Amino acid sequence: MRGTFLNSFMMAMALATVTTMTASAQPQMTTVAEAIDSNKASKGVADPRDYLNEIDGDKAMTWVKARNLSTVDRLSKDPRYGEYQADILKILQATNRIASPGFMRGGMFDNLWQDGTHVQGLWRRTAWESYMSGNPQWRTILDIDALSKAEGKTWVFKGENACRPPTISV
Repeated sequence: MRGTFLNSFMMAMALATVTTMTASAQPQMTTVAEAIDSNKASKGVADPRDYLNEIDGDKAMTWVKARNLSTVDRLSKDPRYGEYQADILKILQATNRIASPGFMRGGMFDNLWQDGTHVQGLWRRTAWESYMSGNPQWRTILDIDALSKAEGKTWVFKGENACRPPTISV
């Protein structure tokens, strides 16, 4: 279900971007956002949208689903929607994309790969020479989809950090 949700969300965002880019050829109108009563924070009063901080909470997910339905409803009224949706889904699920370099260390190249099978992603590694060969041999470091399934939680890859080990003086 989360994979379908993620694909739908990514598609909606991409369609919004494409629709905005297409519409940008037309004269742009400028709107200034103004605070409205329901958005004003009052001192000593709890934030009425605090429930959104609990990203997997029932109330937050209901809010998100309502906004997604509204967005898809609006976008789907555009006559180009079906064509754009098919094109975007094809790109998102393509297995022949060029893997973009993420982190390189010691002649090894790491990459997060996402496609229709690995919606949350595969963190993987190959040697630079293998990558440059045009047919890289990847070694999986972490399968985020498998981890999420095994632990019954949704895990999200947010990048990698590496620290050089401290030097020890003797």
